[in-house]
Amino acid sequence: MPYNDAAEDRTRVQTHVGVNMVVEAGAGTGKTTLLITRICLAVLAQGTPVEKIVALTFTEKAAAEIKNRLVTALHQVVRELKRKKEEPERNTSANELLKLLYEKFQLQDTVILPRAQAALARLDRASVGTIHSFCADILKTFPLEAGLSPNSEIDSGHKAARLFNLRWNTFLDRELGVQAPRAELWKKVLPEISLQELKEFTQELCSGKIEQYDYFSHSDMLAGICEEKSREALALSTAFLDPKKPKPRSVEKSLIWAAGSLQRSAAFLRRQPLDAACEEEPSPLSSAAPKGWEEDAFETARSLVQFALKMRPEKQQLFRAALELVQEVAAQIRADYTREGILSFDDLIIKTRDLLQHN
Repeated sequence: MPYNDAAEDRTRVQTHVGVNMVVEAGAGTGKTTLLITRICLAVLAQGTPVEKIVALTFTEKAAAEIKNRLVTALHQVVRELKRKKEEPERNTSANELLKLLYEKFQLQDTVILPRAQAALARLDRASVGTIHSFCADILKTFPLEAGLSPNSEIDSGHKAARLFNLRWNTFLDRELGVQAPRAELWKKVLPEISLQELKEFTQELCSGKIEQYDYFSHSDMLAGICEEKSREALALSTAFLDPKKPKPRSVEKSLIWAAGSLQRSAAFLRRQPLDAACEEEPSPLSSAAPKGWEEDAFETARSLVQFALKMRPEKQQLFRAALELVQEVAAQIRADYTREGILSFDDLIIKTRDLLQHN
């Protein structure tokens, strides 16, 4: 839901604790405060045990801030309720959390206080931390179910880098030596993709983000996107022509080229016969919109041409050739990581996802 810092929206985000909510806002606008209030209301208003709470962020610093602010909020509630018991004549409260509990949930102090005290006593059992630490806790609890070896450990990258470089250097010695087994394939790839780029690509394949790569696994979806963008490019190629001077300029010519190229890309992705290549690639479009063009439309035209250039069948064939060169060594390196029990930060997320999906 859009959040514009209005009181009504803020209250809705704070108090609708039984549904999923997404808040988008800039820095310093109170997102963390909203999160703390929602956690407190889940515990105090709904009676959710604090050990059932999961609050995840990206950094240890942010996680520590959430936990500290959560402790502070609960302590303030306990302190205020104890003060009210000692001074019953002072029946008003400036505590915003208590006001929500009274007004939106109609709760009595006799319910709120024990819940707050229990939450504070068991707060160390709540999963308030980083995404990676949460995943690590799950994997440590269920290592066999996750398929981890007994010697598995999280690696900051040094051990993995050493194993990678050993295997990669041996691979290059074999592939680029005197008796190179795939010399023609290398001659096709190296003029367009450097060894460093190929190494970085292989590192991505080994990183844990990709368990198994199938080039055509999303081909129908990508083909549909190419066809849609082809139609868009063709429509734009005539949208801003001057009726008095209908001759296409460079931007219109580039869009016509993009429309044709994207149709070829769609055919390639669907493994259909390809038409002859379109005419020579267009020159990069200028940064300034031509006369008569709207700025937004021109930016769209630039992005369509760039997309068409990247999706050319020739580019995709080159990528597939690069993948063919390194796919086997990537699998070997991944096997090395598994044998040595190396877990990357990406592995933590992927393996936890797989564990929860399948078990």
